Amino acid sequence: MYNVLHTLILLFIMKYKIYKALKVYDGDTILVRNEKGDTANIRLSYIDCFETPKISSINNYLKESKILISQYRWAEKSKDNLLKMLMLTNFEVKLNIIDYDDFYDRYIAEVYDEFDVLYQHVSLANGTSLILKGSLYKLDHKLLVDLVTSTEKARRSFINLWSDYYALPPYLFRKFKKHIEEYIKLNINFTNLETLKYNLIIKNNKLEKYLSNIDILSKLDYSFQLNTISLLEKLFNSE
Repeated sequence: MYNVLHTLILLFIMKYKIYKALKVYDGDTILVRNEKGDTANIRLSYIDCFETPKISSINNYLKESKILISQYRWAEKSKDNLLKMLMLTNFEVKLNIIDYDDFYDRYIAEVYDEFDVLYQHVSLANGTSLILKGSLYKLDHKLLVDLVTSTEKARRSFINLWSDYYALPPYLFRKFKKHIEEYIKLNINFTNLETLKYNLIIKNNKLEKYLSNIDILSKLDYSFQLNTISLLEKLFNSE
């Protein structure tokens, strides 16, 4: 019995390596260094955190947008939670690298806290991230159930993002942001700046009104996602 238990412990320990975290970009992306001094960008697997306020024309035109304020609020919260976890371990982070993203030149990894708990579960249960869209089909059944359970814990208790009507899921926010940036490019040369800003505010307000009238727990529902995408198409393909 002891040998079997000892073997299982060794297998668990060997499945990840310890790296030094050098920088936290946001709630799901960090820079690490290995024992040889090589550095690499790490994308946390399974979860999608909110978008940080990167340089974008959207910030100049919609400073008062409740959607932007919400997105950046939870982005900061998720980044802060990850930073706190790393501080507890003197920025030594346990990673199980499971994939490589050659488009962004970064590794995809499971991250474990000081108690060997998968950090992704903690993030979901804290209501500061969502399960990464498109990754579900890749997960084994137990892991999928565990991630969904962590999400449901936050959702049913209205924790953080689940108490915020304007917390647009990150991938939908990226679509919203892309529509705005393209709209600005198309209209910037022949539309008065104040008029352009006014038109964007109107579109933003229509999306905010839509969000404020939906069931706050429906952010994972497929119908909500389809309806939101459809609304974005209508908003930016019509005047």
